[in-house]
Amino acid sequence: MTTQAVVAELTAKDAGDAAEIRQTLAHVEIVESSTPDPLLVTELDAGEASIIQAARDHGITGVLIDERRARRIAAEAYHLEVRGTCAVFLRAKREGLLPSIRPVLENLVTKGYFIGPQLMTECLRQAGE
Repeated sequence: MTTQAVVAELTAKDAGDAAEIRQTLAHVEIVESSTPDPLLVTELDAGEASIIQAARDHGITGVLIDERRARRIAAEAYHLEVRGTCAVFLRAKREGLLPSIRPVLENLVTKGYFIGPQLMTECLRQAGE
């Protein structure tokens, strides 16, 4: 599940992987959230604010957020369980859905997704790569 604000952010970019993004989004439930809490609006971008608000609106206890400030607000202010992209790929590897996460992470970085060097090292260490 994601929100229209996140879809707008993802599709606004003129990235080389725009077709892949649209294809993936065709399989994702897109929901609207109510007007985000004022804290969210003042501290976060529209996509992150909408995801946290949608989780609250729909009784969802966990969210996928990568931006550090949004993760902290989601966890500390709203008591949501927060996961990031690396955690998702680690789980996929542990469950046998990915043989290796290194090429996936490197592909993301090549396409402009930022993964800090410390996070990349730690993620690969946990994956045994």
